[in-house]
Amino acid sequence: MYRRSVGSTSQSPPPEEKITFSREDLPGHEDPFCDALVIQTAIQDFTVSRILVDNGSLVNVIFKKAFDAMKVEARRVLASDGPLFGFSGERKEVEGGVGLHVTLGGGGSHATASLSSWMLLEATVPSSGDPSSVPSAASPHPSTSV
Repeated sequence: MYRRSVGSTSQSPPPEEKITFSREDLPGHEDPFCDALVIQTAIQDFTVSRILVDNGSLVNVIFKKAFDAMKVEARRVLASDGPLFGFSGERKEVEGGVGLHVTLGGGGSHATASLSSWMLLEATVPSSGDPSSVPSAASPHPSTSV
């Protein structure tokens, strides 16, 4: 079974490319490494692109547009305790919290975990040409063992 993207008409699988990094790829960076990382992975059996992994953040945020594409039952969203601050210096209302299964890795080397701390946000992030500034997009992903 091939991955499918919403609105895609292609029947060919995406190319499988291995990406590796070494110390030579980090000139000028000091340990501990604290820059943000943008990845793609499976959340709730959907491929989610442009995930910003920021080790300086205290919350996991998922934008409502990506969440709605996953068709997760609304009853799974729990009430929020309050707003978030700091994305653009303004207050952002949280629509709720939800637990989602996240799969990292691929092929025979992957792991799936249930993360219960996702904050659901109805927000848009202006794009500055930086892929990390664009809200995540979700598309169906081949079923994984959860």
